Amino acid sequence: MGTVHSDPDGFRRLTRWLEVLQPDLILVELSPYGRLFRRRRQREYQKSLAENLRRAAQLTGITLRHAFEHPEIDAIRRQICYPFEYRAARSFAALRKIPLALVDHSPFSMRCILQWPTLIAVDNLVHLLRMPVSRPPIEKQYRQAQEWLQGRDPTRSYQDLNPLDEETLHWDRRERYMADQIGFRLRAGRTLRPLFVGGWLHLASGPKRATLRSLLLLARTQCLLLSKPPGSCGVSPAPPTIVPTDHCGG
Repeated sequence: MGTVHSDPDGFRRLTRWLEVLQPDLILVELSPYGRLFRRRRQREYQKSLAENLRRAAQLTGITLRHAFEHPEIDAIRRQICYPFEYRAARSFAALRKIPLALVDHSPFSMRCILQWPTLIAVDNLVHLLRMPVSRPPIEKQYRQAQEWLQGRDPTRSYQDLNPLDEETLHWDRRERYMADQIGFRLRAGRTLRPLFVGGWLHLASGPKRATLRSLLLLARTQCLLLSKPPGSCGVSPAPPTIVPTDHCGG
């Protein structure tokens, strides 16, 4: 299930999908380190963001309300909190008494979280508030995701950009780790309806950058987008099972 992490309606949408798909195992794009860090320090960072944003709003001459509503600020706020994918999956798993697995790469999460102090610093918030709103609306992001998942947007395919740079190497390491984690979980348990929930980029495919879709040899029909209502996809309560391959078992 591919998502846009900043989707403000994500929790409701995912809850609805879970009720339709009825998974017996949910694998979430969240690392153990990411969950532990948020558990211990989420409130601290939320408080710092609010305080710094108040100062940044004063410096830019806009109201605090409009500052909080700025798409880039909203994305930062959502990044600091538990992701909606985890919150919805956790609620469903607890209610149905099914396992929930965190499959993201903790070292990758640590690299991202180390940037949070810079991200919420007053000068960075001022810079973001002074920028014109460039983040496309959520539905447009999902439409773009649909194009990429179907391979109809080769001119902007992220897999073809800087295939040997450091960030790409970290990405590839993370994707292979998640593929290994998913393969291990599927082999270890008797699951008929496993579901991975995470950012849609993991479900794209391309020749130069590893993704879960390519590593797990997933068919296009096994990759769903959260923006689509369940009925529009012709999805039954029992979706195709993801079969682990030898590659992701290494």
